[in-house]
This record gives sequence, structure tokens and C-alpha cells, in this order.
Amino acid sequence: MSKTLLIGLDGASFDFLMPWIEEGKLPVFKKILQEGTHGILNSTIPSITCPALPTIYTGMNPGNLGIFSFLNPDGSVVSSSNIPYKSIWHFLSENNKKSLISNLRTTFPPEEINGVMICSLHSIAGKGLGSWENAESHWVYPKELQKELDGWAVDIDSFTENVINKILSGDPQGYQNVKQLEELRASKFKKLLLKADYDFAFHWIEHTDTMNHLCWGNKKLILKFYQEVIEPIMSDYLNTFKDWNILFISDHGAADQVLYDFNINTWLMNNGYLETTWLHKIKLISHILSFAKKHLPYKYIYSKYFNMKKELSTTTKEKAILPNEKNSILGVNWDNTIAYSDLNWGIRINRNKAGDNYEAIREKIISQLKESKSDSGWNIVQNAWKKEDIYSGKYLDQLPDIIVLPQNYIKMTKQIFHNELTQANKSKIGSHFSAINALFMAYGPDIAQHNIIERSNLYDILPTILFMLKQEIPKELDGKVLNKIFAEKSEYFNYQAKYTDETVVRTHQIRDLSDKEEEDMKKMLKSLGYFE
Repeated sequence: MSKTLLIGLDGASFDFLMPWIEEGKLPVFKKILQEGTHGILNSTIPSITCPALPTIYTGMNPGNLGIFSFLNPDGSVVSSSNIPYKSIWHFLSENNKKSLISNLRTTFPPEEINGVMICSLHSIAGKGLGSWENAESHWVYPKELQKELDGWAVDIDSFTENVINKILSGDPQGYQNVKQLEELRASKFKKLLLKADYDFAFHWIEHTDTMNHLCWGNKKLILKFYQEVIEPIMSDYLNTFKDWNILFISDHGAADQVLYDFNINTWLMNNGYLETTWLHKIKLISHILSFAKKHLPYKYIYSKYFNMKKELSTTTKEKAILPNEKNSILGVNWDNTIAYSDLNWGIRINRNKAGDNYEAIREKIISQLKESKSDSGWNIVQNAWKKEDIYSGKYLDQLPDIIVLPQNYIKMTKQIFHNELTQANKSKIGSHFSAINALFMAYGPDIAQHNIIERSNLYDILPTILFMLKQEIPKELDGKVLNKIFAEKSEYFNYQAKYTDETVVRTHQIRDLSDKEEEDMKKMLKSLGYFE
């Protein structure tokens, strides 16, 4: 039985890589495609690292995870304590398998496992939020290992100044700084992997996505990063771990900068699904509310005087997973409104108003959305679905009735203070909110060559890894084993998966974040554009 190495390439997608591969500009990628297996994985909607990464390492879709953002419904940051299901390293630890988990977001605070866990830069700020001796502040398990990882964790202020701002301003030192950081981490990860007898290892390369965000207008620099950083790392791992089966995946794709905002509630209003009052015509109110939200003490003044406290959205016994922002959409005549949007990826149907016409209304809205065009004649959405066509699980009732996937260059907004259906967006960085085509590649002694698998899902990765390590697979998992990746000569080709009724619900507790950790994590996420 071969060991398994999983490498994450944040934001990588064949959508933009394949032309370079076919042109011979990425020979390592081309080698893997020719001598291994590849395909496309459906990312989550929204297509962002959280919930995509937890979906990968738990094998559960967001409808079961109850996570759709880096933020919880109460505004706190998602941390490892908010993940309700066992992760791949839990299943392996329970069966005496040793893991090396490296640089995954949403894994802070670190937890005790059979092996090593290194939390991501995006889970910490400063030098691990304190010295390595501080048990509450460490970002590595076991904590003594943290002192061997000098240079791994970078303060967000330093990262912003020396990477983000320099790249955006055209300073070549910004590229060199991010290049050195990824090379350092890859080198230290390799050293750790050679140091002990691991059964499974998972390393996340995050700054492929940083380059996509910052350099989408300069794709030559993105290509240069793949040629000078990613390909040498991949080649080194292929040559060093020849006896391992190696999987390369991404959490989502990448796309051009957002050019337009799509005012979904304006669309609903124009099509007779949403009725407004006189209040929506006073655009000054929109500016006042926007200013209040940004500059006033939100939890008290904004909620108290504008009556916009975020109520939790749930009509079931399950915990609330999404804020109900219906009350924040001022100017709506709710008695005559059939559908509205309080999220930037879905539409809710007013069941009281729709009555027995609920399904017919959903189908009509979906059909109309797919046909919708801007004033310039281009399609506004890629696709739209009933929620049960995308999600499943215990939180399905809380999700929007219709899931909307705009074009990659369009951001859907929920404001109703705009008469225009679309308007220019001033963003200057790449986006991936609607980039659902994640990447999958596999290479190794048990992997089929010249092989392309059918479109699969992020949550298929965990059961596939359990299968490759000949572990029992919980029946509760949403994912399935990717059987088609194995060569006929492989021991896995005719191997029958073993399933168990073991629960996938995590029972052990992880401490909550301190106020300082919460503050630092929000600062990190804000600097990367995940929220204002």
C-alpha cells in the first residue's frame, strides 16, 4: 500500500492553465496530465476557500457543514472550533495512521493529532500571536516544533506592505517576497515529511491564489510564478516521493477582475417579484446606512437606531447558519413581495406569498435568470439552480431557494437603491466568487496514465484518501471514492471499499479564539478582500 501526499494549489484551474500547458510552458503539469489522471472538481457556491477547504477535508458539503463564509452568523471568524465534523486527520489518528497537515486555513487553533499540524498564515497574524512557549498562542502541534519554522508565519502588516502593496504598485520585490515565502514553506514541509514515517501528508500552497488576485491584469507574472515557484516544487515532490501517490487539487478556480455589479433585487423588482415602497427612491438613505455600517459602533448604534440587528435565519431545530438580513433591506413592501435576495449568491421565495405556486415560481425565476442580459447584450448569469440541486443535508431548509452563479466578471449585490440592473465595479483585482471549476490531478505508482475522470466534487477527496489508505469509509460522508483514477495493475483497481456506520460528527472540543486572535484574523481576511 502506497502512502498518499495531497498538495493544494489555491485557486488553480485548467480554465487558465490549460493553454499554457498545451503550449509547453508548464512541462511538469503536462507530464502529470500525460502520465497520470486529471479532471475537474466542482467547487462550492460561493467559490471561496471557506467553505471549500472544510468541504475537502471533512467530505461534507456546505449544506451539512453549515459554513458558507469565513464569518459565522454572529460575525465571528470561522475557526477549527466551528467545524462540526471529523477531518481526515481525525479518522487517521483514530486508526494509528500518522499525518502531516500543513498550512490549511480554518485549522487554527491547532489540535492534537497523531502527527504534526501547522496552521495557516490566514489563521494567524504576527509571529503566531505570541511566543511559541505560550500554549494558548501556538500555531503548531506539537508546539515545540514551532521554533523550527522560523519565517513561516508572516505578520499581516508586513505581508500587506511587502507583498500586496508592492505587487499592486509594480515593484518586483513584491513578487520576490512571495516567491521566497512559498519556497521556504515547501522546503520546510519536505524536510518534515522526510523526518518521520507518515502515512498521509497534506500541504496547502496558498499564494497561487494571491497571485491570481493581484496579477490578473498581468498574466505573464502569474505564469512566471507557476514556472519559477510551483513547477519546481511539484517536480521536487514527484522526484523525492516516487513511491507515494500524489494528488494535486485546488479549492476553486480563478477569474478576471469584477467589472460589473448585478443588482439582483432590482432585477426581481423589474420582473414583478419584489415590490418597493417610497423609501427605496431616496438614495440618500443608502449612503447614510453605508456610512453608519462602516463608521458607527455597529453592534449598538447601527442595530438600535436603524433596527437592523441580524436575526438568525432558522425555522428548524438546527442552529442558525446564516444571518437573516431581511430586515436590512429597507424600502420593500413585504406584503406584496414574492422573492428577494439577502445574500449575494441566492434568492429567497416568500412562502406566504407564493403559496401553492412555490415550485412554479422557482422554475420561472430560474428560467428568466438564465435568459437575462445586460443593456449591452451579454449574459448576466452562468447558471441558476434549485437549492437541492446543489446542496443536501440538515441545513438545507435554511438556504436560499434559488442558487445563482453570476458570470465570473460580475458580482451580485442585494441593494435595492439602484435603478440600474448593472453598474460598473471599480475593483482592480481578480475574483473567484463564481469560479467553480477546481483542479484535480493524480500521479504515482497506482494512478492510471493518460486518464481523464468525469466531473467530481470537492467532498469526494476525503473518501478517496481513506480508500487509498485502506481505511473504513463512514457511510454518512457526502463524497464518493474516485475509483476511476487507479491503474488496472494497481492493488486498488479491484479493491472493495469497506464502509462503516461510524459517526462523522466531531465530539472533542477545541478552544475558542481569544479576542486578540479574533481581531487579528479579521484584519487578515479584510486585507485580502473577503469583507469590508
